[in-house]
Amino acid sequence: PSRLTLSSSSSSLEDPCMVFCSPPNRRLYCALCNKVYKDPVITTCGHTFCRRCCTSKPNEKCPTDGYQISVVVANLTVSDQVGELLIHCKFGCQLKEGSTDEWELMPEGGCPLTIKAPQRRLHERNCEYARVPCPNGPACPLVTKKDLNKHIRVCEHTPCPHHIKYECRFRGTHEQLSEHLNSCQYEQLKGILTMFEDGIASLNRRVKQKDEEIADMRKNFETRLERQADNQAKLSRELAGFKSQVRCLTNEMQAIATRAGLQQESNYFKCVGTFVGHDGPIWCLCTHGDLVYSGSSDNTIKVSERKDMLAGD
Repeated sequence: PSRLTLSSSSSSLEDPCMVFCSPPNRRLYCALCNKVYKDPVITTCGHTFCRRCCTSKPNEKCPTDGYQISVVVANLTVSDQVGELLIHCKFGCQLKEGSTDEWELMPEGGCPLTIKAPQRRLHERNCEYARVPCPNGPACPLVTKKDLNKHIRVCEHTPCPHHIKYECRFRGTHEQLSEHLNSCQYEQLKGILTMFEDGIASLNRRVKQKDEEIADMRKNFETRLERQADNQAKLSRELAGFKSQVRCLTNEMQAIATRAGLQQESNYFKCVGTFVGHDGPIWCLCTHGDLVYSGSSDNTIKVSERKDMLAGD
């Protein structure tokens, strides 16, 4: 047998319901718990015990030679021998009268199969004699899998098909259920209710779709805002750089001009009076040679000499 089989055998023996088809050899009993080995291991003194018996109590001593025991290695040979033992399905067994841990075969009505320990879990998971609850609720007693369909046909707690969605409180047999459906208000309104439910479901789908669209729009808007903020920060940094360059160039030009001793002469006009002869505001001034021309809104042009208007330091 494989390691998986041996492990399955050990876990199967953990079930308290254990009825062997024939009494096991006494050499397959643990000297510490006086039960058939469960996950047998070889200890430091050379004897075999259940793994749990060796590890559950500190400083456990061997009952044969008195040495303190500790686990060395799994006893695969004994595990194989235990795995070959035939046992009865637990759904064919019952507690002995007045006992809490001793089991015996049921006189009738139980599973008749005998199986090896490694096959126990697989069989009992699908056993037709396993007792299961009625799907109509806890008011019914447990029934065997093989009798479940028969029980459902006569079960007195069959609910109305509208009990979950609309909380119809009817319960009865299948015959009574057929009569009830003829007068059940939810059954009569089933078409209208279904139409409303379909409409609500459609609206919910549309709302969900709109929510997703709004979420996408919000995400795109936030992305654009972040991008715009990044661009603005970048432009601000570039503008600050340009201003710094302009200041540097200006300072350099002023320094060059100072070293070269350059001076700029500046002449400017100074109004020493009014432009006599205009009846309206002056729109334009220009010079040509020593003459100054002025134009006004009165459609006249006045000519003056520049030397009369030019002033210096």
